[in-house]
Amino acid sequence: MEDRDGSFLESLWWSFTTLVTGGFADIHNPATMEGKILTALLVIGGMILVGEFTATLTSVLVREDDSWQRDDIDVQLSQISALENKLESIEQELKNLKTKQGKD
Repeated sequence: MEDRDGSFLESLWWSFTTLVTGGFADIHNPATMEGKILTALLVIGGMILVGEFTATLTSVLVREDDSWQRDDIDVQLSQISALENKLESIEQELKNLKTKQGKD
């Protein structure tokens, strides 16, 4: 394995490959402090970015699911209201039949 010079670009490349592969493709660890700092910033930034993306996606999916449930509840409430109206009309017709039978 050849010796690397520890330049900024080399550290940047190592940081990139570590971030992308999760540390399984470590060929060369940065030897300079700048490379180590850059690596730490990239890892922390990547964790924040992935966490933010996941939270946003979850929020969007849950919000859409809630709106679907609200729409479903609205449909069910309108069906219940229609059934109540039909029940009232049936009760009224029964009362009318009873009064007719009572007069006969």
